[in-house]
This record gives sequence, C-alpha cells and structure tokens, in this order.
Amino acid sequence: MAAVLMDEPLTVIDPQLKHSLRRKIREITEQFRPTVIYVTHDQYEAMSFAQELLVMKDGRAVQQGTPEQLFEAPSATRVGCFIGSPAMNFLTPDRGDGPFALGGRPLSVAWDVPRSTAEVQVGVRPEHVKIVTDPGPNTFPGRLRDVSDHGAQRVLEVEVAGQTVRAKRPREEGVPVGENVLVRLPRAKVLPYADGKLLLRS
Repeated sequence: MAAVLMDEPLTVIDPQLKHSLRRKIREITEQFRPTVIYVTHDQYEAMSFAQELLVMKDGRAVQQGTPEQLFEAPSATRVGCFIGSPAMNFLTPDRGDGPFALGGRPLSVAWDVPRSTAEVQVGVRPEHVKIVTDPGPNTFPGRLRDVSDHGAQRVLEVEVAGQTVRAKRPREEGVPVGENVLVRLPRAKVLPYADGKLLLRS
C-alpha cells in the first residue's frame, strides 16, 4: 500500500473539532494500518498520532525515535525545547576542576562527563523536578517567582542560582507557602549536553 501524506491537516480547525478529528484519524489508521507521513508543527498531534517521530530543523533530521525516546532523552536541546510543555529546563552549571555545581552546591548528572568537555548544559524535564521540604542530594534553594495554572497541574517557575527552573506539580499538592523553596533534580533525569547535543554515556 502506498504511503499517505498528511501535511498540516488540522492547522486552522476549531480546537474542539480538532480533538474529535484527531481521534477519528487515529481510529482509521489503527483499523486499516496504512503508512502515514504526518507533517505538523503541533507537538501534541505528533505525540498522539505517531509510533515514530522525526524532528527536523532547517531541512535536516535532528532525532528519530518513539515519542517516549524523544521525551525522556532528547538528542539535542532543539528536541528538548520542541517536545514537552513547558519545554525541558536547560541550565548552565558551574564547573571548575571539580564536579558540576549550581550556586556552589554539588550537582550530579545521569552519567559521567569527559573532563575534556568544556561547555556543558544540563537538561531536566519539568515533570521530573520536585519541590521538597528536606535537604538532600541534588537539592538546591530557590525562590518561587511565578505559578501558572494548567488545569490538573500547576507550573512553578523557581529561580535557582540565577537561572529559571520550571516544575510541574499536581494541583492536589498545592503551592508552597512563601517564596523560599527547595528544588530537587533527580540525578537519573539530569542529562548532559554540549554544543546543543546530548553527550552519550561513556
């Protein structure tokens, strides 16, 4: 069977109608299983339709993989910014002769980074950032700057060592009292990037 090309088919459609059409297209493709190439700038459409995604920039492929792979381990900061809402947090840690740090406190990342790597950013999804009450590993003091209501969730913007960290927090957990909070970045979810590209595990 020939492939079906769908180029931005739902771009200018009313949001409610778009939702029902999205579901109908998904049902048809699951029933008849054609090969569909679906072009969109809408990450929600891409994530909900695709078994496999291809993110492109300036006509070049940046990363190809399942929605889970692109969400959990973006190969480039471009992908981390495109997939996810809000986008992945990217922070610039301090690095002298020793380990990484944020505001003078040690920062551990998911795997070792070669010492020859000069400029490094770390990326962590807002879904993985935790607002906690007790100090611990990879926990940093911050100041709560803003709270956005996203329905079932709230997005907290916290300033940590002069940089903005966004955290997704379920509505039932409430909003911290006062502006001083503790932010925990789980080591396994803190990914290292250099020159915009994910540093591979050595």
